[in-house]
Amino acid sequence: MSPTAAAIAAISGGTTTVAVPSGSAGGSGMGGPGGSANGKQKNRQGKTVRLNINARERRRMHDLNDALDELRSVIPYAHSPS
Repeated sequence: MSPTAAAIAAISGGTTTVAVPSGSAGGSGMGGPGGSANGKQKNRQGKTVRLNINARERRRMHDLNDALDELRSVIPYAHSPS
């Protein structure tokens, strides 16, 4: 598993499957003919992963904000600056 895939798995809290073309060791991606089709597929996969990470972070922040709102309703608030 590549370091990027391991980081994604650690962030997601589960396992993540990452497709790596055979014969590729994470190089520059500049290959022979047909490289643009692979590049488009990589971009699509990268966008999907990024969208999933963003959605997970958005959910996490909503949950955190909800928890803080509940806490604010329980803790008294002093209106003085001290």
